[in-house]
Amino acid sequence: MQLPTPPAWAQKLNTDGSVSPQDCVLPHFKAIKITKKFGEELGLSCAYRQHLMTNSPNQFLHGYALGVEMTFLVERLDTRDWVVDLGWDDWAPLGNMLRVMFAHKTLVAIDDPALDQFRTMHELGLCRLLIVPATGCEAFSAMVHADVSLWLEEKFKDGAVRLLNVVVSEHGAYSAQCEG
Repeated sequence: MQLPTPPAWAQKLNTDGSVSPQDCVLPHFKAIKITKKFGEELGLSCAYRQHLMTNSPNQFLHGYALGVEMTFLVERLDTRDWVVDLGWDDWAPLGNMLRVMFAHKTLVAIDDPALDQFRTMHELGLCRLLIVPATGCEAFSAMVHADVSLWLEEKFKDGAVRLLNVVVSEHGAYSAQCEG
C-alpha cells in the first residue's frame, strides 16, 4: 500500500527525518482565531432581573452561574508561535475582571424602579450590588466586550490581537454574543 503524499510543509524532510531550519516554517495563513472560555467553574454566580419584561418571569430576581467565551484574532504569531499565552498569568486579569463584574453580585439596571430597595439591601449587607446600564446576556456580553477591548489595547499596543466576539451564557440553552 502506498502512503499518501505528505502536506507541502512536510515534504522538505531529509531522508534521515531531519529538516533544515530554513525549510521548517509554518504554512502561510491569513489569520488565526483562538477561543478562551471561562466556564461555570470560575464562580461567576450572579443574580439579576429584567424589570422591563413585565409579562415574563424574568422580571423577578433570578440567578445563574454565567459562562463567558471570547474569540480573538491575530494575523501573525508571537515569537513562541502562539496567538496569546493561554497560561494563567496572561489570562488572570481577565478572570479577575469577570469575577469583579459578576461573582456573587446582584446586578441591577440603572433605570430599575426598585434600585433604591436594592441599594438598601446592599447597605444592610444582604447583597453585593453592582449597578449596570442594563441586565441580561445581551447587555453583559457588550459590557465584557468593552472592558476586554480596553485591556487588549493596553496589553497589545501594536494591535496584534483583536477581540472578535464575546458570548455570555446563562445555561446551555441560552446565550448572547456581542461582536466588535
